[in-house]
Amino acid sequence: MAIMGFNLVEVRNFVEQVHKLRSKIVSDEGYRNRVLSQGDDYFRIKNFFQEFTGFLRYKESLKIRSLYRVRKSCGDSPFSLKKDVLYPEPNINHEDRMNNSSFRVLYVSFHEFTAMAETRLDQSFVGSNFQLTRFSTGKEISVFRLGMFSELHLNTPRDSEFSKNKMRELFGSEYHDRTVQGYAALECAVADILYDTNDGYHILSSIMADAIFGEITEVDAIVYPSMQNRYGTNVAIKKDFADTLNIEFTSFNRLDDVFENGFFKYTTLKECSDCSNPDFFTFSDVVRQCCYR
Repeated sequence: MAIMGFNLVEVRNFVEQVHKLRSKIVSDEGYRNRVLSQGDDYFRIKNFFQEFTGFLRYKESLKIRSLYRVRKSCGDSPFSLKKDVLYPEPNINHEDRMNNSSFRVLYVSFHEFTAMAETRLDQSFVGSNFQLTRFSTGKEISVFRLGMFSELHLNTPRDSEFSKNKMRELFGSEYHDRTVQGYAALECAVADILYDTNDGYHILSSIMADAIFGEITEVDAIVYPSMQNRYGTNVAIKKDFADTLNIEFTSFNRLDDVFENGFFKYTTLKECSDCSNPDFFTFSDVVRQCCYR
């Protein structure tokens, strides 16, 4: 990893520029439409973001056993096609945090409850149905884990051997406290874009995801903390890698109850354990209550 300094004042300037972009997207309909249609303004923003994500060029390799995705159902029948349990089709009107009309990711979580929380299964959905799909891969996934520098800066004693060893690993020297601080602040600014909930939040967040994958081309996924399940973890996997995932099973379920902080009770109604045919999943009825892990 090349050593490039980044300080708190530069992070502040970046944040101010992002505020200006966000305000212009909200107030200028013509500009907003040009960005959404991925004209030159879209790529100006993407290039601007890439200038900063270039400072965070790190990756980790993870071996993940299971990944979960949930999709709400509008009726009493499960989705029976592989494409229906993956990413949604491109739609300029769809407000999606990391997807837009040309850039696709598959949203999954490490645990089914996190995936359920991310799908906003709340009390109003009790009694309704949803589909839970479990994916797996025999490959290691190369990931950009948002928050690595923040954890090092905020949650590791500055003089600990772990902290020193990590700086030696990253920079070749243990004397980089200020470098870690600057990168941690930049990570937080990036997270503010990805987690934004204001009007038009999905426009900048999807461009930021595009910029991360565009700048750090060797990563297959972004790993980031869940906003809906306090200690849960989400993974946004780019389409090329997501297409290689195995579907271990998919189940059709009824939501029975919702508890605080992302905990649920549900009943499985139908399940498919052979998903080898992408054009048709064959389901069988389930007469017992079960939760999958």
